[in-house]
Amino acid sequence: MKLRIFLFTVLLIAVFSGCNNPVDPDKTAPQINLSLTHDSLYVGQSWEGVTYLALDDADGDLTNQVTASGQVDSSSPGKYIITYSVSDKAGNSQSSACTVVVDIAPGLFAHYDFDGSADDRSGNSCDLNVFGATLTKDRNGRLKSAYHFDGTGYMVRDSISFPSGKRAKTVAGWFRSSDKTAYQALFGLGTALEQKNFQAAMGPRGSDMVMRVNGWSLDWLTSLSAQDYFDNIWHHCAVTYDGTRTVIYMDGEKMEETSDYSYISDSSFMRIAVGIEIDLNGWNFRGDLDDVRIYSGALTNLQIKALYKLDE
Repeated sequence: MKLRIFLFTVLLIAVFSGCNNPVDPDKTAPQINLSLTHDSLYVGQSWEGVTYLALDDADGDLTNQVTASGQVDSSSPGKYIITYSVSDKAGNSQSSACTVVVDIAPGLFAHYDFDGSADDRSGNSCDLNVFGATLTKDRNGRLKSAYHFDGTGYMVRDSISFPSGKRAKTVAGWFRSSDKTAYQALFGLGTALEQKNFQAAMGPRGSDMVMRVNGWSLDWLTSLSAQDYFDNIWHHCAVTYDGTRTVIYMDGEKMEETSDYSYISDSSFMRIAVGIEIDLNGWNFRGDLDDVRIYSGALTNLQIKALYKLDE
């Protein structure tokens, strides 16, 4: 009997001792370490994702239990946030996020958004000098966010340092006009010498007025009728040259291409001209222009489509 009482007493002491000294609960959240291969890419490039490691002081390696929310759409420019989360057995959770930026394309040489001025937004300091063109509403109705050209005004920037030789290039921008009666230059760059211009324009082909690429006496006259685009509605025009092929896009869609022309850049003297021919001697534009871009590379079909959707 005494033995039983003794054992019972020992048991009670053990129980109460345990109550007075409970095991500390797990209150520490796991840790997630992210490693990005790159946090920026261009439209059309594949994103390799993120490698990560999740460790918990009580449960150990929880990497296989990490979940991700959000995704990167490499066909559409923008800023994407992807969040990685994990929880341990005690319910402690941790999250970590990364940001990936998708841009249109490399080689942005000049960008004129015309928001209040004709300054270059690319960072290359190719601001345009404005002669007669006036600020107006853009295609989204925003005041002083595009320029109007009355047939005498224009913009120009001389002595730019564009890569020389038979280099790839792209010119793109938005225009609106209803005047189909004469030659009209949109935007481009060159030297006013044979084969050394690269400018989107409109002019006659037989009895029709068509979209064309002004190469200075070696113009590519497309079959795209100006009747379809000079209709007082905003349209996007882009022309690319990859050293062999010239391609014209309208409203984000590839329309025609040719390999019959070459466009050579001469670093000794290059000019950007908007609303007038490269030699500043005619082809004055009548209408509105907005968001003009120049790239020192030929944008792909996907990049042109993304550019159109971005600016749209």
